[in-house]
Amino acid sequence: MHQRILGHTDLEVSAIGLDATAFPMPRSRLLRTAAAIDASPAAHTLIAAVDHEINVLDVSGVHEPFEQDYLGHALEPRRRHFTVIGGFQSHWACEPYERRTERLLGILDRLRTNHLDVLSMIVQHDDAVGTEDLLRSDLLDWAEEMIRRGYARFTGISLASSDNAAAFVSSDRFDIMLASYRIVHESLTTQGVSASLLGEARRLGMGVLTNNVPALSVLEQLVQNMSPDVDAREARRIAVSILFELPQVHASLMGVQTPAEISHFCELVPTAASTGAWFEHVDE
Repeated sequence: MHQRILGHTDLEVSAIGLDATAFPMPRSRLLRTAAAIDASPAAHTLIAAVDHEINVLDVSGVHEPFEQDYLGHALEPRRRHFTVIGGFQSHWACEPYERRTERLLGILDRLRTNHLDVLSMIVQHDDAVGTEDLLRSDLLDWAEEMIRRGYARFTGISLASSDNAAAFVSSDRFDIMLASYRIVHESLTTQGVSASLLGEARRLGMGVLTNNVPALSVLEQLVQNMSPDVDAREARRIAVSILFELPQVHASLMGVQTPAEISHFCELVPTAASTGAWFEHVDE
């Protein structure tokens, strides 16, 4: 597995990571006790990830306490193998300082870890709290205080769209950006990477990850739609290349669910760059 240093941090991450929201989660709120939880499906997925040297786990989209508890049972024995990304909602800016800390400590307790490697603020497209209000609030000061207390190592910003994203990137308050695949696609197909939001983030030394990555089948269909002369096997190879070789992106977070999916995906990892040539072909 390709390993990369995440921006100016000391985190070495795999080019492919896991989005925990895709894990097979228990759907019953009745599963609240350790005795009632069978976390083996998630544990098997994490074991397969370790076997394939995948070491990034994004849990920021797992909001329900019972789901965090379930994931914690699977994660605890394997915590040292993963760079764990957790998140807090931007609307926490409207809550008291102590309440935010209480929420974060609850998340850590349920995940059975004493810290997050990345504490990321999640900004939605229709967020009720404006960009300037967020940057002026004490929410980012609180996040930095959590790092000083040892509850997290680095700060992150998770962006669903490019609206007002430049203000967050240029604020110099974040170590890492989690960009939705929509932002990545816009950056690659409109302005060009050197002038893009992703390029600016990298120039400032931020680590860049992309989440909400489409399923591999969606990317294959995209390749075939844009390049009708490409056969199915080549489309799959290019689709995997897109994930591994996206310019300006350190890691892509995939929504795989099972060990079989992880194994199948990793078998397709390309050994030579091809994405750039494909993008040039499409541009022509």
